[in-house]
Amino acid sequence: MTLVPDTAWIKATRALKLRAILDDPMECSPGERLAITLAKDSINRSSNRSTTGKLEVDLFKLLRDSQYQMGET
Repeated sequence: MTLVPDTAWIKATRALKLRAILDDPMECSPGERLAITLAKDSINRSSNRSTTGKLEVDLFKLLRDSQYQMGET
């Protein structure tokens, strides 16, 4: 007998682990969680969406406040 991994289960498990990390206040700031939530809500509200969607998020942590540069408005 050959066991074949269920790819749907593997993908779901990875998604749940990622979600747990992003929702963990120790791992993600409130601003990062807000940005993720707004992006997710925007995708879910889209009237022209397929049955599946994909959201990619890049999070960067600044080592010091001085790394954040503001432009003049």
